Amino acid sequence: NGRWRSSWEVSAGGGSGEIAGKVVAQVHYYEEGNVQLNAEKEVRQALTWSDPAAFAAAVVKTVKEAEAELQTFLEDSYRSMSDTSFKALRRKMPLTQTKFQWNKLTAYSLAQELTSK
Repeated sequence: NGRWRSSWEVSAGGGSGEIAGKVVAQVHYYEEGNVQLNAEKEVRQALTWSDPAAFAAAVVKTVKEAEAELQTFLEDSYRSMSDTSFKALRRKMPLTQTKFQWNKLTAYSLAQELTSK
């Protein structure tokens, strides 16, 4: 599960202005262990326009582009994480490719040798 938030401030006057904002994504992933990702992107951009409709369009375009860039970054990161980072986080299987059965510890020959001494 996760949360996607963005907040923006716009200043305008006389055909020019500025938009500043931050997009934040917080993701919590649980699969036999907790993994959290916090990503944010800050944006500050000057705007110029000729009429109020152009101003609104410029604001919407800036917000859309910033959020799309963060989304693309996260998608690319997840693609590479599954091959690199997540594999490094997971416990490796033993060479036998079977899980060690801790509740049947005495069935293993090494355990029998260690407990007999």
